[in-house]
Amino acid sequence: MRGVPKIFIVDDHDHVRRRLRSLIESQDDWEVCCEAVDGSEAVEKHGGANPHVTLMDFNMPIMDGLKASRIILQQRPSAAILMVTVFSSEQLCEEVKKAGLKGLCPKGQSACILEGIKKLLRGENVFSRPGNSALDILLRQVARSVRPNERQTGGTWGVVRARGARSLQARLQFPLFSRHCRTIRRRSSRLA
Repeated sequence: MRGVPKIFIVDDHDHVRRRLRSLIESQDDWEVCCEAVDGSEAVEKHGGANPHVTLMDFNMPIMDGLKASRIILQQRPSAAILMVTVFSSEQLCEEVKKAGLKGLCPKGQSACILEGIKKLLRGENVFSRPGNSALDILLRQVARSVRPNERQTGGTWGVVRARGARSLQARLQFPLFSRHCRTIRRRSSRLA
């Protein structure tokens, strides 16, 4: 690779794009070459940006990250795309691999994202084990701390509700918490 590594950030949340930009710019000789707020804009800008690595959020409006990645890879098969997501699963990991992406990392784990970018720049793949997202880790912590009387009054989901969505939202840095309650409820019921 010649020149400064260029990273393209695609995420629908402004605060996440800012956090990722700050993380990337903290590295010597890396630069953010472009940003997009949804998959459609990513497809539109990718060719002109010509990034070395694209950080692609999975869950976005208009066009999700997986569909956008498939289109980008049709146009440029050598594109190095690292999917970042709050919600990881075996199924998503398999879909990401099948689509031809080079990696999958939890959105809340900066070290994984940095290591992922480094590996993609070296031509390697990186797939974080499902179940290591910030949400999964937090739900395991909550499940371990459930008291016997709380188990009788709603299981892990009851504890998450009882201890306050605001606390969970702050720890995940996720402003649209209510939009994802179904996923949280489904995952927490497996832990209860």
